[in-house]
Amino acid sequence: EIRKLENLLLLSMENNRLTGKIPTELRMLKTLVALSANSNKLTGSIPTEIGELKNLLGIELGANDLTGEIPTDFQRMKLFELHLYDNRLIGQIPLELGELEDVKVIDVSSNQLTGSIPTEFGNLPMTDFDLSSN
Repeated sequence: EIRKLENLLLLSMENNRLTGKIPTELRMLKTLVALSANSNKLTGSIPTEIGELKNLLGIELGANDLTGEIPTDFQRMKLFELHLYDNRLIGQIPLELGELEDVKVIDVSSNQLTGSIPTEFGNLPMTDFDLSSN
């Protein structure tokens, strides 16, 4: 059971053949600072429950088969990096991402996002913002 990993800081599951949905039980990992599951075969939407992880500094969910919209609950975190590239995410880039005061990298490239870049992004301390191939 994932809740028994209550002191876990880093959850790295990159470059595997993991399938299925991202478990909502991840919200139980209150000490987690980095979630990395790039390059798998994860499906479904990104659970909004991830937004409950206030200590999370990095989310890496690129190169999967995730669908739906980018959750708006990420603004509650102190994210430095958000990697959601190469999925099938749709909709607009949430305005709430403009509230990520410490974010340095946002990569939402190679999805199916539409709309304009939120003006709030002009106030972010980003060094890398990639939304190519949308």
